[in-house]
Amino acid sequence: MKKISAFIAILLLFGCMSAFAGYAIGERLTANVVDFSITLNGEDVEFDLPIVAIENRTYLPLRELCDTLGVEINWIEDERKIEMSTLAQALILEDFAFLKLDMKMTDIYAVVGEPHYYSGTGYMRAVYTLRDGSELHLIDQMTYHLTGVVFKPVGGNGSFLEFDEDGTINI
Repeated sequence: MKKISAFIAILLLFGCMSAFAGYAIGERLTANVVDFSITLNGEDVEFDLPIVAIENRTYLPLRELCDTLGVEINWIEDERKIEMSTLAQALILEDFAFLKLDMKMTDIYAVVGEPHYYSGTGYMRAVYTLRDGSELHLIDQMTYHLTGVVFKPVGGNGSFLEFDEDGTINI
């Protein structure tokens, strides 16, 4: 009888410990892989990892989603934190429709932010990588004023964009 009581006590203790461990770890959720299409600007988007639904909410693979949208994403291991750029930083060509010939570069930066990088010798190019991967090169020829704009599509050659008679960019 003592053996059976000890066995039951051990089972109860193990059961309580398991219940507590399950509570401490967190609730288990069931994810269902869903099969539907996603479009971005009219084009189908496909991910390598599955899209899942949990409790009637859809979840997309974050890194692939950010890559598709042109949003920078980084994992900070020390802090166990994900850092992302905002969608406002994922620019499209039309975001530069305000440009005017001879405009101060600092005024441009105030609207669209700092460029992703600078290039050039003898003249300076402020280079913005657009959401679709193309590049926009703002040329200032070391005058700190806009003197030209080059649009370089993905996999293509760059070409100068023209300015209208009033000095506005023709996008």
